[in-house]
Amino acid sequence: MLQRLTRLIGCLGCVLATASLEGCSTFLREAAVPIPLQVDMTHCAMETRSLIVILPGRAMPVRQLEAHGFVQAVRSLRLNADVIRADAHSAYYIEETVVERLRRDVIAPAQAAGYSSIWLAGISLGGLGAVLYADAHPGDVAGLFLISPYLGNPSVAQSIAREGGLKRWHVPDEAPFGLARETHAWRSIRDLSQKGRGQLPIYLGYGLQDWNAPVAQVFAEALPPEDVFTSAGRHDWEPWFALWKRMLAASNLQRC
Repeated sequence: MLQRLTRLIGCLGCVLATASLEGCSTFLREAAVPIPLQVDMTHCAMETRSLIVILPGRAMPVRQLEAHGFVQAVRSLRLNADVIRADAHSAYYIEETVVERLRRDVIAPAQAAGYSSIWLAGISLGGLGAVLYADAHPGDVAGLFLISPYLGNPSVAQSIAREGGLKRWHVPDEAPFGLARETHAWRSIRDLSQKGRGQLPIYLGYGLQDWNAPVAQVFAEALPPEDVFTSAGRHDWEPWFALWKRMLAASNLQRC
């Protein structure tokens, strides 16, 4: 399993190399314990109990999230929410500790500090982490913002499409060889999307020219149309930021 995951995420690195992402190296960093965090407090005068946890893409330094306006967008929309940028890079996924570390290092301490509405936001590989966490601990999550979520080998999404979409997909009793992680992720997506918007809002955004767009479209068909956002662009910062602002504005997060 470890070798298969290493190859899977390594292949993602080859694709992302074409997206001109600073710091998107093929060299894995150490999965530090606890996960390093960057905290950005709300500028609202009132007390907040809302928190947005942003999970970056593969090998994406969390400083890029601020440099490309992701933190400022929360402030400019006057959302009464603090922001945590969690440096959950690909090593946590390869070691299969991303859910455990998010629970121990981010979510549980946030709950202890009084946050009652915790949203997970994930870009590319971070989208996978957000989905896996919400499936494992649904009671911890108020909603998801997913920007071009990376869900592994596209063959699983293709098989789902051939069966008529997620609502008709029959989860195999045994995942095809080498596709256990992908099958688990898609089962999680199916279960989360069936809960309905009233229980767990899921906002999905992707660029129409993104290499991941065909996979995202399979996901989008299981969501309410008003919760799906598209933009011209590829797997890169400009469309991601535009989508981020639109999804934040559509959410029910409290304003200042």
